[in-house]
Amino acid sequence: MTESPPPLVRDKHRAKKTPDSPAERSLIDDVTQLIDDGKTYVEAEVAYQSTKVQFIVDHLAQAALKGLIGAVFLVIALIVGSVGVLLGLRGIVGIWWAIGIVTLFWALAAGILFQRMFRGFDQIKEAMGARAKEREQRGEDDESENGG
Repeated sequence: MTESPPPLVRDKHRAKKTPDSPAERSLIDDVTQLIDDGKTYVEAEVAYQSTKVQFIVDHLAQAALKGLIGAVFLVIALIVGSVGVLLGLRGIVGIWWAIGIVTLFWALAAGILFQRMFRGFDQIKEAMGARAKEREQRGEDDESENGG
């Protein structure tokens, strides 16, 4: 009885070498293919990101326009409301006092909003200042490690 070779060895003898088989490709061919695949990936990623950015820009523009129109409507509503309050107060305190009360109300509201705006700016400055301090500390730490 003759023993037949194990299946993997038997398949190895039967396998024909094709130009695409690993045995026939060179390292240069593999690296070239890898570079081509990398280029394809980068092109696809750039196309995806540019599509994503265009989508965001389009929707931001629409949202900004809707917000602007909403702000205009709000201003109109505030004007109408102010006129209504003036007309209502006119009979109680007189027209000049009514104008003074409504003007004072809007001046106080604007002052509160400006105060909150400046607080927001201060928070941004503090955050940026903290980052600058962190960078300075890292720079000093790096210099002390490299120089010391």
